[in-house]
Amino acid sequence: EGNVDLRITPLSVQTEEGHFRMYRKDTRDEVIHAHHVDPSRLGIYDAGSLNGNNSDNTAASYKYGTIAPIKAECEALINQIAKELDVTSWRFEIEDVAPIDYNDDLKLADFLFARGAMTIKDLVDNFGSKFGLTIEDTEDYYLNARYINGVPLEQIWNSTEDNPYLEVDSILASLEDSVRYGKEEDTGESD
Repeated sequence: EGNVDLRITPLSVQTEEGHFRMYRKDTRDEVIHAHHVDPSRLGIYDAGSLNGNNSDNTAASYKYGTIAPIKAECEALINQIAKELDVTSWRFEIEDVAPIDYNDDLKLADFLFARGAMTIKDLVDNFGSKFGLTIEDTEDYYLNARYINGVPLEQIWNSTEDNPYLEVDSILASLEDSVRYGKEEDTGESD
């Protein structure tokens, strides 16, 4: 019913070069996120703290957040089919392709064994399955002995008898002797 005045005003007068790159990166990140893909699998390494990258964290997140649920679902489906076919002698399991890093376990085992906290049998029981180690004779004395820095604990205890400073009885005896001699000297001085 009247004249309408239409005015188009740009939000930004300046056009900076490279805006299309940010839009492209945002679109890429949305696609990666929607498909739960690890960016490092696509050759994308974003800078992390101190100019490092987060590839280890994103790989672990991808493995446990994306791959593990799919793997568990496939295993359950195939095991259900086997159960319906009355196959009970085996269980289907998908093996991980990536090798597992046992360096932390080895450091812990070495630390505990070197301080006498674990026996050789304990080491094999706790860490042997990872390396295919087993013990047939579980009653062997040396497998059940404790070692401190490679020396059997029994040998350490026996060596204290040779060292009068480490032997409790000799320390007490030397204290008694010093007290006794000190008293005799005191009584000798008073006479």
